[in-house]
Amino acid sequence: MKLLICDDDISTVGVLEHQIPWPSLGISRILQAYNGEAAIQIAVTEKPELILCDIGMPLCDGMEVLKFVRANGLDAQFAFMTCYESFEYAREAIRYGAVNYLTKPLDMDELKATLKKMVNDVQQTAREKAAKENTANQRIAVRRAFLRGLRDGVYGTS
Repeated sequence: MKLLICDDDISTVGVLEHQIPWPSLGISRILQAYNGEAAIQIAVTEKPELILCDIGMPLCDGMEVLKFVRANGLDAQFAFMTCYESFEYAREAIRYGAVNYLTKPLDMDELKATLKKMVNDVQQTAREKAAKENTANQRIAVRRAFLRGLRDGVYGTS
């Protein structure tokens, strides 16, 4: 699973990259962006399943990144890490589907719990999608078998 970390504070990105046991969380690749425009470009090209984003960044802020992700149908779990303790920011983040709103300095246990939840949500969504596709494929197979039976006279009149 891919995680995009977006923060204009390069040291925050470095600390996160080296202090979290990513593989144990099911995260195999870390992508980095240091401003909102780069985050959007990476989100479009790499399609990460998880995005951990600061709000206050140059070029465009984290809320704009979240809104872009949602408006463009990019299927990613999203959480904020920020110095802004504003209720309005938190409310808007939740309205656009952010999983959590973590304030800096980050509590690493809370961050890990948030990441675990995000990974579990992605995995659950994938299982549900696979089950729906399987059901749809089964229905198609039954219809085709029925139509072949009609064509071949299996359901003849008596």
